[in-house]
Amino acid sequence: MVALSGVFAFLWILARAYLQSVTIDEADTYLAFINHPEPFRWHSAANNHVLNTLLIRLFTTIFGVHHLSLQQP
Repeated sequence: MVALSGVFAFLWILARAYLQSVTIDEADTYLAFINHPEPFRWHSAANNHVLNTLLIRLFTTIFGVHHLSLQQP
C-alpha cells in the first residue's frame, strides 16, 4: 500500500509539472544563473538557491531546455 501511494504521488508530481507552465522564478533562475557562459552558479543572490540551480543545470544538460526539466528539481 505504501509503494502504491509513492507511485501515485510520483505520477501526480509529473502530471502537475507537465500541465503547469514555467513560473517567473524558474525562468529567472535559468536566464540569470544557468544560461550563462561563465560559472555564475556560485554568485550570491536572493533567487540563486545553489542546489536547485545545480539540479536545473544537470536536468537541462541531460534532457534539454523544456518546462519539465526546469521544474523537476
